Amino acid sequence: MQEIYDAAQTEALLKNHESVSIRDEMDGDIWNERYLTEEYIYDYIPDEESDWAEFMTDDACYCYMGGDYLRYLPISPDGVSDFASYRAEHYAAVILGVDTLDDTIESVTKKDGRITVKSVCSQEVLAELGVTSVNFEYVLDAKTREIISVISDYTYGDEMAFGSVTEVTYDTEEPKKVKTFLDYDKQ
Repeated sequence: MQEIYDAAQTEALLKNHESVSIRDEMDGDIWNERYLTEEYIYDYIPDEESDWAEFMTDDACYCYMGGDYLRYLPISPDGVSDFASYRAEHYAAVILGVDTLDDTIESVTKKDGRITVKSVCSQEVLAELGVTSVNFEYVLDAKTREIISVISDYTYGDEMAFGSVTEVTYDTEEPKKVKTFLDYDKQ
């Protein structure tokens, strides 16, 4: 699990690539898209009401909500805005939400240049989440150990279940909205 955790760190995702594109789907609907480079982080949540996006560089942070752009300042504990360190925290973070090191690995298989790791969330974490079971399936490139996808299945006590799929692609063209943010930054 430590190897998967390390591979999911934003800095590790960008180690050998110019960009990383991450797309999260839940029950077939896109609920988050992120695009990462060494220069910026773009985070987009499609929403019919607000259509929210955030764009972060070393020099500025922008939010787009419902048709309006807003430049805002991340404030550090000492009250000073420091864009570079604020963004660096995101780069150090687990951008894929792979943060449970104490999961139990149930199986590891290798096929067609991919490693598939299936795991179950620990009982302690399950109690914190209020769920009866959480199963994960991590698909890694067998040669580089880079994450290709993460599939999560959650079941609650009342047997309500939902699943999410995170797809990761490397070295893709930047989204059109990123260009809009860059144009806004220049203005």
